[in-house]
Order: sequence, then structure tokens, then C-alpha cells
Amino acid sequence: MALTAAGINESQSELGKWLGSVWWQTIMALGGSLLITTLLGCTGACYQNKIALILYIVIMILEVVGSAAIIFLASSSELDRYLEDSWMQLNDRVKQDIITQAKFDCTLDDTASCVAEAREKANEYQRNIAYICGGTMLYQITMIIFTINYIKGLKKKTKRITELKDDRHRMEIALSPNVHLEEVEEKEYKNIKHI
Repeated sequence: MALTAAGINESQSELGKWLGSVWWQTIMALGGSLLITTLLGCTGACYQNKIALILYIVIMILEVVGSAAIIFLASSSELDRYLEDSWMQLNDRVKQDIITQAKFDCTLDDTASCVAEAREKANEYQRNIAYICGGTMLYQITMIIFTINYIKGLKKKTKRITELKDDRHRMEIALSPNVHLEEVEEKEYKNIKHI
């Protein structure tokens, strides 16, 4: 939820408009997939379905990798290249709006200084993204560990239920009349004394 909210919030910022919708849509999609994945994990745990739980673990691992990629992209020099490319593709009116709203000290044609200004502005956004993605990754790793332990517990439970069923079956065989009891003739029955 936090990733989705951050994506919605930041998409309306000056930097968000500059980066374009794909960047923020990726962050929102990652947050939305977390929500759906959590439902998969809850369903797997509720119905004790190992396949759903294993699928949940695999998806969580992929989401950890996705969060790490977002942190890497947000904190790397790749962002500078992306900002430069995006700046070159913007029309002059949008560039002027960004310069005015963000109070950049650059001109329309001075890509390097505009990117440097945006980089300074982006540091705050990067910290927010890193905290949110880092917290999400910590949550995901914790849930993976809990789910693995839950699956181990299910295996033990299944093994114990099987043992109990086998014990019950053995007891039923041991207590059945055909196994240990002999048929006694009527004459001999009369001679048996009850205590």
C-alpha cells in the first residue's frame, strides 16, 4: 500500500512529471502486486495449500528483486541519463513549467544544469523511495521466512496425522473379533465360570 501511495503522490510532483508515468506506474504496480500476493499467501495459509504457499514465496522473491531494482535505479547514475533523455523529449512549454514550478536556476537549452538541479530535488524523493522499498523488502523477507517455517510445520502436522491414522488402524485390527477370539462351542460355554 505504501508503494502505491508513494507512486500516486510522487507522480504529481515536478520530478514525477519529468520522469514520466512509466516510472511511477512501475512503483504503483509493485505495490499493487504486493497486495495481491498477500491475499495469495493468506489463502494458502487458510486452506493449508502448499502449492499456493510456494507460489507465494516465489512471487515474494521476485518482488524483493523488483524493490531492489527500484532502489538501484533511484540511487544510481542511470537516473541522470534517464533525466537527460526525458528532458530532451519534453516540449519547451513543459520544460518551462518544470523550471518555474521547481524554481530551477537553469535555461531551457541547458540540459546539464537542469539535470543537476533535478538531481538535488530528487535526493529527497530518493530517500523516500529507498525507505519505502527498504521497509517493503524487510517485510517481504520476513514473510518468506515465516512462510517457509509454516510449510515445515504443515509437513510435521501431515506426518503426525498420518501416524495417528496408522495407529488407529492398527488398534482397530488388534481389537477386531476375528483376530484374537476363538469360537467356543455351546457345551464349553456353559462350563465357563464368570468371576
